[in-house]
Amino acid sequence: MGKQNNNRKNKLKKPFVFLLLTVMFFIPLAGLTGAFENPAAIGPTSAERYLVSLINDARANPLETARSLGLDPATILTQHPDRQDIFLNGLAALRSNGNLYLAAKAKCLEILANNLVDNQPGAVNQKIDQRIRERGFIPAVTAGYAASLVFTNYIAPEKAARILFEQMFKAELNSNDFKILNPDLTDLGISIKSGSVNISGKHQRVYNVAAYFAKPAFSPDELVLLELVNQARQNPAASARMAGLDPNAIIEDFPGLKEIFENGLAPVNMNEKLFAAAAAHAADMLANNYYDSLALDGKTADDRIREQGYEPDQSGEVWPREIMGTITSGVFMDIAPADIARMLFEANLKQEFSAAEADRRILASSLREAGISFKVEAVNNGAGFYDTRYLLVADFGSGENEKNSYLTGAVFKDTDSNGLYNSGEGMEGVLINIKGAENKLDLFTGPAGGFGLALEPGTYQITAHLPDETVETEVVLAEENIGVWFVVKSELQ
Repeated sequence: MGKQNNNRKNKLKKPFVFLLLTVMFFIPLAGLTGAFENPAAIGPTSAERYLVSLINDARANPLETARSLGLDPATILTQHPDRQDIFLNGLAALRSNGNLYLAAKAKCLEILANNLVDNQPGAVNQKIDQRIRERGFIPAVTAGYAASLVFTNYIAPEKAARILFEQMFKAELNSNDFKILNPDLTDLGISIKSGSVNISGKHQRVYNVAAYFAKPAFSPDELVLLELVNQARQNPAASARMAGLDPNAIIEDFPGLKEIFENGLAPVNMNEKLFAAAAAHAADMLANNYYDSLALDGKTADDRIREQGYEPDQSGEVWPREIMGTITSGVFMDIAPADIARMLFEANLKQEFSAAEADRRILASSLREAGISFKVEAVNNGAGFYDTRYLLVADFGSGENEKNSYLTGAVFKDTDSNGLYNSGEGMEGVLINIKGAENKLDLFTGPAGGFGLALEPGTYQITAHLPDETVETEVVLAEENIGVWFVVKSELQ
C-alpha cells in the first residue's frame, strides 16, 4: 500500500540507412510536453532491449564486435592508438535509464513526424542536454545518435535493431567521436519506432532510432543526502527523532525553532554551481590532505561559489552556508557509503537544533538551493599505507539569478516502518505523471527514489504509479519549492 504526503500546500531489399551523426535535439516548450503513457506499455520493447544488449556487448568486447562485423581489429588499433586500453580491455555496461529512454522516445517520434528531417538548428549536445533535463535528469556528460532505416519489404524489429547498431558502430570506428565506446558515459536510453515517411514523393516504411547517452551529475549517495536534507526541512521534528533527539526538549531549550518544527520549511533543489564549488573544495582537501572550510589558497566558501557563477541574493543574509563532515578509517568498514553519508549529515543536523538562525545551514528558512558533494577515496596516511576517507561538503544558498521554483519529490519503501525516508529505501524507476494547466509529462524516479524539475508557477496534479496502487495528489507551485513524498509501506506493516 502507498500513501503520499505533501508539505506546504525478413527479406531485405536494399534498405536505406540514414545515420544522423549531427542531429539536433530540442523541445521548444520550457515546461512540460507530451501525453501520459500507459504504465504497462511504456517500454522498452524487445527490439529496444536487444539494441541495448548489442551496445553493451560492444562495450565489453569492442574488437570481437568489430571482427563480427567484418572489420580488421589490427587496423582499428592502428587507427585509434590513444584508445588501445578501451579496445583491449573493454568498458563497463551502460545502465538503462528510464528518463533518457522517454526523452529519446520523444525525439524518435519527432523525427518521424518531420519526415526524417531534423529542422531545429543548434549544438547537438546542448539540445540533448535540454531534452533530458526536462525529464529531471541532470547530466555531467551527454551524447546522442539518431538513425533511420528505410525499407520496402518487411523487416522484423530485432533485425532492424541489428542493422542500425552495425551502422552506428561502424560510423563510430571511422571517427574520433566515440559514444558507444565513451568511458565517461554511464547511462543509456534507446527508442526504436516504425512509421511511414514521404521520400521523393513516395511513401516508404521506416524504422527510426534515437539513442541518448549520459552520465548523471550527482551520485546516488549525493541524491540520498538531498532527500535527507529535504526531509529535515519539511519534517524537522521527525528527523530529530530519527537522529535520537526529543523534539519537545529541543523546542523547550530553543523556542525559536517552534515555528519551524510545527510548519516545516520549503525543500531545496540541487544547484549545479553550488555543487561544483562543494565538489572542487572536497577534491582539494583530499588531494592536499587537510580539512577546513578555508582553503589552503585562502579562498572561502563565498569565493568558491562566486567563481562558479553563483551570485548570492542581496537580502543581507550570509551566503553560502556550508556544512562539512569526514571520517577516515584504516580498516575495512562494513557500512555502506550511503549510511556513512547519513551519519555525517545527522551530526551536522544535531548541531542545527541548538544554533541561532544566523548559524543554521540545513534549517535556514530562506534557502532555495543546495550543492551536496560526497566523496569516498583512498588517501595516503604517510606511513606507506592508504586509509579510506569519507568526505561530505555541502553549500546552501539563495541565488540572485536562480529563481525557478522546483517541484521535488521522492518515492520510498518504508522498510523500517518509521514513516521516514532513509538511505537504501528510495525506489528507482517509479513512473510519475505531472499534469499542469496546459502540459503533461512522464518521468521516472532516480537512483535515490527522487525526482525534481523546475516548473512555471501553477497547479499540478502528480500521479505516482506505485507497485500496488496509483496515488494522486495536487500541489500549487508559487515562489517556493514544493516537495511531495510517496511512501510504500513495508510488508511487515
